[in-house]
Amino acid sequence: GEMPQSRDDVYSLACLVCEMLAGRHPRACPGTDQDRQPRLALEPLPGLTVRQWSVLAAGMAPRREQRPAGIRELLQALFVDA
Repeated sequence: GEMPQSRDDVYSLACLVCEMLAGRHPRACPGTDQDRQPRLALEPLPGLTVRQWSVLAAGMAPRREQRPAGIRELLQALFVDA
């Protein structure tokens, strides 16, 4: 019910990247309110540096204010180690 923000796009892209790398949605219950529960911890993906995983995990933070501000910020942080 809130106005869309660029941080919502960050969440979607981070989920998509994880799904592409792992072949599954990063949360146990995609598309439900349960995916926003902090108790559903994300498991790091093999092949990513600690920094890359931290950036992706931040992009999927349940609360908007915890996510990177925009897609550019997310992508720049992801490719620092590349």
